[in-house]
Amino acid sequence: MFKTANAFASHLVRLIRWKFLPKVFATVLGLGLFLLSGFHWSVFLIYLAVAFWSYLSFVREERELLRFSFFLLIFGAPFSLFVIYGFFPDIHFLVPISLFIVFSVLLGFMFGFFQSFFEDRRLVFRIVQSSLLFLSLLFLSFVHSFADFWFSPISLFWFLSLFIVSVILIREFFRFFRVFPGLSGWFWSIFSGFLSVQLGWVLLLLPISFLGVSLILSAFLLLSREGLMAHFSSTLSGRNLLFGVFGLFFLLLASFLL
Repeated sequence: MFKTANAFASHLVRLIRWKFLPKVFATVLGLGLFLLSGFHWSVFLIYLAVAFWSYLSFVREERELLRFSFFLLIFGAPFSLFVIYGFFPDIHFLVPISLFIVFSVLLGFMFGFFQSFFEDRRLVFRIVQSSLLFLSLLFLSFVHSFADFWFSPISLFWFLSLFIVSVILIREFFRFFRVFPGLSGWFWSIFSGFLSVQLGWVLLLLPISFLGVSLILSAFLLLSREGLMAHFSSTLSGRNLLFGVFGLFFLLLASFLL
């Protein structure tokens, strides 16, 4: 009798842990309908309602850990698809399909994180954040590659978006790992965002493709956040620092070939 009760309880726990999948499916379906409707605003509102209903159904303490990433993913995916179809109608059809698949996978990781489905939550957090950072920079650099001059609206949008995305994602990273409490977390996040804008300005002067620019900026921001966390938690070693510097150097060399 006790074995039967334990088996039933174990099965029930497994079912509860998997209950985030219907929410993923419903949100992905909403984005797909928005795409098929020709980006109609009424379908977009339905998609947002489903996405936020799914988000608010999770425990508050869990969903707050990836709050910025959720907003970036939920609004960034339809915006990216709208820009690609609206301004680049001749682009290969595999590009929006790939973006749609990546959105689905990242949303699955995110909702699974909210549901405490994964054992190594730190790894999943890094996967979601790093992927969002790279995809955001890739999209922004792609759009900027069509700018006619430096102070065009596209260029101003690129610099402003680069700063905002860098700051909010790095701040979220510091808050999750509890490295910088209070205003110090915002200070180092804004400082990293400011450096990313300076680096982006330099990279735009070099003969590097938009893919190379996004790769170097992503690597710089990832190394910055990990380096700051390791330094202030007294876990930074000379070997890791040297590895990061050489990695960024070889990535810079490879970017000239892309």
